[in-house]
Amino acid sequence: MELGLATFADLSSGVSPEQRMRDLLEEAQLADELGLDVGAVAHRDAMRSIELFGTEVAPRVREELARRDTATQTPEVIA
Repeated sequence: MELGLATFADLSSGVSPEQRMRDLLEEAQLADELGLDVGAVAHRDAMRSIELFGTEVAPRVREELARRDTATQTPEVIA
């Protein structure tokens, strides 16, 4: 089961907001009975992921892109 913004906001099928709310509560109860987590990521976990991306991932990606850019440049021929 996948719950996301589209799940919560989808009223395009002509379903009333009240019916959509009842459906979501039923789906959440079923997910709970099955042991599925339908909650959001904990704030501290999200912040840690952002921190790691900014301090570990992004700098390495920038370095690798710069290295590849430098490696693909051809030296100018001076006549």
